[in-house]
Amino acid sequence: GDAVIVPIDGGHATMPSWVHFSKSGRVRVGRKAQQLQHRDPLNTFHSAKRFIGRKTDVVARDMESVAFGVCQDEEGLAMMECPALDTALYPEEVSTEVLRKILQDVEQALGESVRKAVITVPAYFNDAQRDATTRAGLAAGLEKV
Repeated sequence: GDAVIVPIDGGHATMPSWVHFSKSGRVRVGRKAQQLQHRDPLNTFHSAKRFIGRKTDVVARDMESVAFGVCQDEEGLAMMECPALDTALYPEEVSTEVLRKILQDVEQALGESVRKAVITVPAYFNDAQRDATTRAGLAAGLEKV
């Protein structure tokens, strides 16, 4: 019953929430993705937490601080433009990849399947942001508890 820090992303206790998509469909997450930011900034995503569940008029300042494109859906929600995949991604889709990588590393370290985890969000998150984070967890293969 004791809590244990499981090494992820190549043996680290933490992992940067960066995701890179290549034209071939390969997804890199964590430090490997972060290393590609200078070589392929338009397809390397970070700061999903700033955009998740929020409308573009609210995140206008944040949009100026990232190299990748940010657009909006028909409801005005922020999406991240991914030229490599020729589509726009919701921030929770990027967060899903981060959670999948963490889940994969934890399962490998434990030698067993993991379906339940606590995903924390900042206290300032609104309902839409919390709901989007929940969707990311479900898409990554986690159960809602």
